[in-house]
Amino acid sequence: MALENIVNFFSTMCETADSNKDPNKKMLITHYYTSNYEKAKSAISNVCQNALNLQMVNIDDHYHELFFESKKAYIIVTVGIISPYEISVDAKVKVNSLMGLNKPQKILDAFYKELGKKLILKRIGGSTDA
Repeated sequence: MALENIVNFFSTMCETADSNKDPNKKMLITHYYTSNYEKAKSAISNVCQNALNLQMVNIDDHYHELFFESKKAYIIVTVGIISPYEISVDAKVKVNSLMGLNKPQKILDAFYKELGKKLILKRIGGSTDA
Protein backbone atom coordinates (compact mmCIF):
# COMPACT_ATOMS: atom_id res chain seq x y z
CA MET A 1 0.00 0.00 0.00
CA ALA A 2 2.85 2.42 0.80
CA LEU A 3 4.43 1.85 -2.62
CA GLU A 4 1.08 2.53 -4.32
CA ASN A 5 0.79 5.83 -2.41
CA ILE A 6 4.27 6.87 -3.52
CA VAL A 7 3.49 5.99 -7.14
CA ASN A 8 0.21 7.94 -6.97
CA PHE A 9 2.01 10.94 -5.44
CA PHE A 10 4.38 11.19 -8.42
CA SER A 11 1.79 10.26 -11.07
CA THR A 12 0.86 12.99 -13.54
CA MET A 13 -2.60 11.55 -14.23
CA CYS A 14 -5.63 10.35 -12.31
CA GLU A 15 -9.17 9.47 -13.24
CA THR A 16 -12.39 8.40 -11.63
CA ALA A 17 -14.16 5.09 -12.11
CA ASP A 18 -17.02 3.20 -10.52
CA SER A 19 -14.70 0.22 -10.08
CA ASN A 20 -12.42 2.04 -7.61
CA LYS A 21 -13.55 0.64 -4.25
CA ASP A 22 -10.67 1.93 -2.06
CA PRO A 23 -12.35 4.01 0.70
CA ASN A 24 -9.18 6.15 0.95
CA LYS A 25 -9.72 7.29 -2.63
CA LYS A 26 -13.27 8.59 -2.40
CA MET A 27 -12.54 11.37 -4.91
CA LEU A 28 -11.48 8.76 -7.50
CA ILE A 29 -14.93 7.17 -7.60
CA THR A 30 -17.74 8.14 -10.00
CA HIS A 31 -20.04 10.80 -8.56
CA TYR A 32 -23.79 10.74 -9.25
CA TYR A 33 -25.92 13.89 -9.21
CA THR A 34 -29.61 14.72 -9.39
CA SER A 35 -29.61 16.78 -12.57
CA ASN A 36 -30.10 16.59 -16.31
CA TYR A 37 -27.36 16.76 -18.94
CA GLU A 38 -27.84 20.42 -19.89
CA LYS A 39 -27.71 21.68 -16.29
CA ALA A 40 -24.73 19.45 -15.54
CA LYS A 41 -22.91 20.65 -18.66
CA SER A 42 -23.45 24.26 -17.62
CA ALA A 43 -22.29 23.61 -14.03
CA ILE A 44 -19.20 21.70 -15.19
CA SER A 45 -18.27 24.47 -17.62
CA ASN A 46 -18.72 27.06 -14.89
CA VAL A 47 -16.56 25.11 -12.41
CA CYS A 48 -13.77 24.40 -14.90
CA GLN A 49 -13.61 27.93 -16.29
CA ASN A 50 -14.15 29.96 -13.12
CA ALA A 51 -12.94 27.87 -10.18
CA LEU A 52 -10.16 25.92 -11.92
CA ASN A 53 -9.12 28.60 -14.46
CA LEU A 54 -9.26 26.22 -17.41
CA GLN A 55 -10.25 27.16 -20.95
CA MET A 56 -12.92 25.22 -22.80
CA VAL A 57 -11.48 23.34 -25.77
CA ASN A 58 -14.37 21.14 -26.86
CA ILE A 59 -17.82 19.97 -25.84
CA ASP A 60 -19.05 16.82 -27.55
CA ASP A 61 -22.79 16.53 -26.97
CA HIS A 62 -22.96 13.19 -28.78
CA TYR A 63 -20.56 11.44 -26.38
CA HIS A 64 -21.26 13.82 -23.46
CA GLU A 65 -17.58 14.73 -23.04
CA LEU A 66 -16.21 18.12 -22.07
CA PHE A 67 -12.54 19.01 -22.55
CA PHE A 68 -10.82 21.88 -20.73
CA GLU A 69 -7.15 22.80 -20.52
CA SER A 70 -4.57 25.29 -19.35
CA LYS A 71 -0.81 25.43 -19.76
CA LYS A 72 -0.41 23.34 -16.60
CA ALA A 73 -3.14 20.70 -16.88
CA TYR A 74 -6.14 19.36 -18.74
CA ILE A 75 -9.36 17.69 -17.66
CA ILE A 76 -11.77 15.53 -19.63
CA VAL A 77 -15.18 15.21 -18.01
CA THR A 78 -17.62 12.51 -19.12
CA VAL A 79 -21.30 12.81 -18.19
CA GLY A 80 -23.34 9.62 -18.20
CA ILE A 81 -27.11 9.88 -18.38
CA ILE A 82 -28.61 7.36 -15.94
CA SER A 83 -32.17 8.68 -16.14
CA PRO A 84 -33.76 12.01 -17.17
CA TYR A 85 -32.89 13.41 -13.72
CA GLU A 86 -29.77 11.49 -12.72
CA ILE A 87 -26.31 11.78 -14.22
CA SER A 88 -22.88 10.35 -13.46
CA VAL A 89 -19.73 12.44 -13.69
CA ASP A 90 -16.30 10.94 -14.34
CA ALA A 91 -13.15 12.95 -14.90
CA LYS A 92 -9.60 12.38 -16.08
CA VAL A 93 -6.96 14.91 -15.06
CA LYS A 94 -3.42 15.14 -16.42
CA VAL A 95 -0.81 17.69 -15.41
CA ASN A 96 1.92 18.80 -17.79
CA SER A 97 4.99 18.15 -15.68
CA LEU A 98 7.52 15.41 -15.07
CA MET A 99 6.14 14.63 -11.62
CA GLY A 100 2.58 15.07 -10.48
CA LEU A 101 3.32 15.74 -6.80
CA ASN A 102 -0.33 14.94 -6.05
CA LYS A 103 -1.54 17.82 -8.26
CA PRO A 104 -3.94 15.71 -10.38
CA GLN A 105 -5.71 14.48 -7.23
CA LYS A 106 -5.89 18.03 -5.85
CA ILE A 107 -7.42 19.32 -9.09
CA LEU A 108 -9.94 16.47 -9.09
CA ASP A 109 -10.78 17.12 -5.44
CA ALA A 110 -11.33 20.83 -6.13
CA PHE A 111 -13.44 19.99 -9.20
CA TYR A 112 -15.81 17.72 -7.27
CA LYS A 113 -16.03 20.10 -4.28
CA GLU A 114 -17.00 23.01 -6.53
CA LEU A 115 -19.38 20.87 -8.59
CA GLY A 116 -21.04 19.78 -5.34
CA LYS A 117 -21.89 23.44 -4.69
CA LYS A 118 -23.74 23.68 -8.01
CA LEU A 119 -25.41 20.26 -8.31
CA ILE A 120 -27.11 17.99 -5.77
CA LEU A 121 -24.89 14.99 -5.02
CA LYS A 122 -26.97 11.82 -5.00
CA ARG A 123 -24.25 9.27 -4.24
CA ILE A 124 -20.62 8.38 -4.79
CA GLY A 125 -20.00 5.15 -6.64
CA GLY A 126 -22.38 2.24 -6.29
CA SER A 127 -23.33 3.17 -2.72
CA THR A 128 -26.81 4.45 -1.99
CA ASP A 129 -25.66 7.16 0.45
CA ALA A 130 -23.84 10.39 -0.43
